[in-house]
Amino acid sequence: MSEHPAQSGRWDRRRAIGYAVGVMLLAAAVWAVASQRSAVAASLDAVRAAPAWMVVVVLLLPMGNWLAASASLRALTLRRARGGHVGRGEMLALVGSAWLLNYLPMRPGMIGRIAYHKRINGIAVRDSVLVLVEANAMTAGAVGLMLAIALALRAAPAGASWAWLVLVLPGAAFAGAWAAGAARGTVWTAWAAAATARYADLMVWLARYACAFALLGRPLTVEGAAVLAAVSQAAFLVPFVGNGLGVREWGIGLVAASWAGADSAREAAAFGLAADLLNRAAEVAVSVPVGIACTAWLGRRLARAGPDTGSGFGDGVDPADDARRTE
Repeated sequence: MSEHPAQSGRWDRRRAIGYAVGVMLLAAAVWAVASQRSAVAASLDAVRAAPAWMVVVVLLLPMGNWLAASASLRALTLRRARGGHVGRGEMLALVGSAWLLNYLPMRPGMIGRIAYHKRINGIAVRDSVLVLVEANAMTAGAVGLMLAIALALRAAPAGASWAWLVLVLPGAAFAGAWAAGAARGTVWTAWAAAATARYADLMVWLARYACAFALLGRPLTVEGAAVLAAVSQAAFLVPFVGNGLGVREWGIGLVAASWAGADSAREAAAFGLAADLLNRAAEVAVSVPVGIACTAWLGRRLARAGPDTGSGFGDGVDPADDARRTE
């Protein structure tokens, strides 16, 4: 008798437990912020006094993550497509749909995207899983890169005009490698393209934390925003928790607590939690309409493709079990 159903059941239980833990962590984050009344009052006053453009920027920046993540995944997917093709708009729809659906238990967005690639694009499940593993590896590399950038910025003299070059140079290097590879038709062009888009995604995260803390009246240093960007990416690597739910908030809160300074660690943690809850709210506000529109578009595409004659997906161990990234 095959052990696949038993193995699949164990993975499903772990996903369900992970989702429940994430929801509880998110609820605990809300409670922790609400319990710090002085911090909440100060945050609300700062938001009311903030310029309207800052609120608009906080709401629009998640769109940058969607665009950059789609470009990175498309570059990696086309590298392994084996003759298949995924259009830019198609990948945007797949990532946009998964962005919303991965807030549900069992991470249906990630699994559905793999099944879609198999049925519509003719990309083998194994290749789609390898793309996700590669994307996870890039995420892990991004965490290390951002921490290295934070250390370099911290070591720079106060007010050094060249400090921002530390942020610009990696992206310029990736883009230059991409351009050189495209000109020569080299095999690593896709990797360079994916790395360029991934770095852009990372920079958007840095900007999101800088804007969220500024909106709450607690502006960050550049190196502080870089550290929080790295922490946010590490949260995506936690298995069984879609979109880093709950884990990301507490990661940011704990780092903020370590920077307490004159404030109490509890109050500093509350500001960190509030900043990431603000980011989460902006993310949900964008992902809901984007996800609904993208899912509807993909549904029409699947309907035009006719009945599924067998995708080879779902009758064994879930092939996406090793895929930790949530795009």
